[in-house]
Amino acid sequence: MSQSELAEQLGMAFQQVQKYETGANRISCSKLTEIADALDSPITFFFSDENEPGTEMKLADNLDPAHIKDGLRLITAFGLIEKTKRKKVVDLAESMVLIES
Repeated sequence: MSQSELAEQLGMAFQQVQKYETGANRISCSKLTEIADALDSPITFFFSDENEPGTEMKLADNLDPAHIKDGLRLITAFGLIEKTKRKKVVDLAESMVLIES
């Protein structure tokens, strides 16, 4: 799908999609959900680790509707954390739970 086609589905200019892609503008959780729907992808796709195949499925398997609101708050906060500190936050979260390989 081209940026223009995605922009049309989202009801915005393709320049805005370009700004999202380059990181010039931040994406709200609700807009990211719309993008995932337009691309027919799970929202977890955007939070996967390229070096760890199958992350999307692991995340989707653990989604509990009762915790989605807290998860969205966490994702929003994570997006605001300075990039150099994000790995520390992930390491902290993983240290609190048993991660299956």
